[in-house]
Amino acid sequence: MPSVKVPSLPNSIGPSPPAIGKHLFVLGFGRLLVATIVLGSSLLISVQGRAILRIPSNMQVYLLISILYFYSLVCVLLIKRLKDSQWFIFSQILLDTLFTTAFVYISGGVESIFVFLYFFSIIAGALFLDRKKLFIIVAFTTLFLFSVLLKTIPADILFQGNLFYHLWLNRFVVYKLGIHTISLWGVAILTSILSNELQKRKIQLFEKTKAYQSLERFNENVLQSIVSGILTIDPQERIIYVNNAGKRILERDDSSLMNRQIHEVFPALAKHLHTPTTTQEPSHHYTVTYESPDSGTKIIGFSVSTLLESEGKSSGNIIIFQDLTSFKAMERRVNESEKLATVGRFAAALAHEIRNPLTSLSGSIQILRDSLHPEGTDKKLLDIVLRETDRLNRLVSDFLQFSRFGKENFQRVNPYLLIEEIVSVLKKENDDGDIHFSNKLPEDFIIQSDRDRLKQVFWNILTNAVQSKDKPELNIVVKGTLSKKRSSSMSDIQFYTITIQDNGKGIPSSNIERIFEPFFTTRPEGTGLGLSIAYQIVSALGGTLTVHSKEGIGTMFKITLPV
Repeated sequence: MPSVKVPSLPNSIGPSPPAIGKHLFVLGFGRLLVATIVLGSSLLISVQGRAILRIPSNMQVYLLISILYFYSLVCVLLIKRLKDSQWFIFSQILLDTLFTTAFVYISGGVESIFVFLYFFSIIAGALFLDRKKLFIIVAFTTLFLFSVLLKTIPADILFQGNLFYHLWLNRFVVYKLGIHTISLWGVAILTSILSNELQKRKIQLFEKTKAYQSLERFNENVLQSIVSGILTIDPQERIIYVNNAGKRILERDDSSLMNRQIHEVFPALAKHLHTPTTTQEPSHHYTVTYESPDSGTKIIGFSVSTLLESEGKSSGNIIIFQDLTSFKAMERRVNESEKLATVGRFAAALAHEIRNPLTSLSGSIQILRDSLHPEGTDKKLLDIVLRETDRLNRLVSDFLQFSRFGKENFQRVNPYLLIEEIVSVLKKENDDGDIHFSNKLPEDFIIQSDRDRLKQVFWNILTNAVQSKDKPELNIVVKGTLSKKRSSSMSDIQFYTITIQDNGKGIPSSNIERIFEPFFTTRPEGTGLGLSIAYQIVSALGGTLTVHSKEGIGTMFKITLPV
């Protein structure tokens, strides 16, 4: 798991610069709220009550309210320009204490009931300023409060040196002033401690939130980096999560997956789901087919497990799946290669055992026919023997070609010219004019391959296409495409894919799996080795040979070779 960088705890309280703008709005709004409630409510008190509580005249209250509103408006206008300076907050709170002092002064000084307004400034300082600036605010507040005491001291006493005697006479006032001062500093210290603890809790919460988000991102990156598809469903079998690999395999996006019923998206999978339980059951592995929107039929292998919450309660199923289409195709190719290798080992020995006596037999019969000059039934019988002998000779020749694969002779080969040579021969053999060839390969494209063997591949496939004719006209089209594939060494290798497509009778789906097996043929005169030889040649050249066919529509062979 990646490390999480955690901010260090500050030595003093106070907001970070991004939060100062927000604090300025809170401070301004709080000022107007307190001023409106305190000063506005004082206007509702009767004349007798105002005299007892020493509330200033209405004119003084209106003037003070107007000044506060104007001052707050100016602060709001300056917020965007000065919001990055904490000193702006400090100056506002300091001015607030001045306004409070003025109101306390005109409402009875130390005897004023509005001394409690100082606490709002101190609490604001504790919340929005660091400890140093807070204590400066408290010191000025104390100084302002002591200045109110000057209202009770006549000016001549200050100059006559009787100040301490006067204070002794008014020791109750001094006592109240001392109580107020202790209260102010006590509130400042307590709110400072509480604010500092609050700041620590915020930082701890920030640390835990950041660590949780980092862990969540890490887990999400892991899930999105896995090459297997991961899909989770809730107890109602609705899809609630799919990773990127899953979307790629299913060829769908979030809009067609999220909150959809699993049987709507993946019908073959839905029937294998087991009812969620409160215990973790062993995973069940299945293989099903899936009809993708773009790539057709895919073979999907998947496992299903119960998705458990932290309390051990089941919350649905988790499905891990992979696209096994290429693996299954590779498995088939391996099986076919093993079959071809087995047949190849027997073919060489069998060909040597059959060809020599077959040649002697064929020659002897020809000599007998030429010397005896048979007629009628005897001549027909000899012709049958010679014809079947020739057929056996072709079969043995195919055997020998199938088994004799030595070292490849790689050279510069032009696929277009090879196709043209074969097409010219096939056109002469089928001169009815109802078979049309279309060679759309690039005329100047060159690949490195074995010319003779590649020509044999083209000949076998094109001959097979011509023999699939079951319509008045047969169209055979040859195309080529260039592509890149990433090798195991992480380098890009260029491949050239040649497709040979016809509109013949096609291959039944039951025969597709066996089409490259030796001796498998649906034609009475066929040996069943043509496509097997083509497959073995392409594999030896480092390529792949695949077939796609629909009965009654046609067949397409894909020959993919490294450039």
